[in-house]
Amino acid sequence: GLLLQNVKLRDSEGKEHNIDWFVRVAYWILVPILFVRVGAQVEIESFFNLKVVLVGLAITGAAILGKLFCSVCVVERGVNRLAIGIAMIPRLEVTLIIAAIGKGLGVLSDALFSSVVVMVVITALVSPPLLKMALLKQKRKVQERLKLGAR
Repeated sequence: GLLLQNVKLRDSEGKEHNIDWFVRVAYWILVPILFVRVGAQVEIESFFNLKVVLVGLAITGAAILGKLFCSVCVVERGVNRLAIGIAMIPRLEVTLIIAAIGKGLGVLSDALFSSVVVMVVITALVSPPLLKMALLKQKRKVQERLKLGAR
């Protein structure tokens, strides 16, 4: 990424852009196509199956706990490990791509594929508010330390 940071490319009108602009445009085009494609593969009826929902919740729990456990490994002092763990929770494009490939190859059943989609949706929805709470908690701690230090 760093190697390409200063690469300049010209569009069809001769206007110069760095690589970030092209990556952003590719995301605008490719990510919606990915989500539509994966969404079309989901069997909606499977979400009404208790087994699918429970497996999806179990996968979600394992994903969240795994990321939070990994955040404990950060050795630097003064780092908000909880915020790091929460920031690692969302599993979107890569998980969906791998799940879609697995379903296409017949490795994942409709039920298991739907469980993975449940996990992706839950982690995507839960992470931002949890991260906000963790960062606000740290901000309050820092402000309290500053007030105590000013006295």
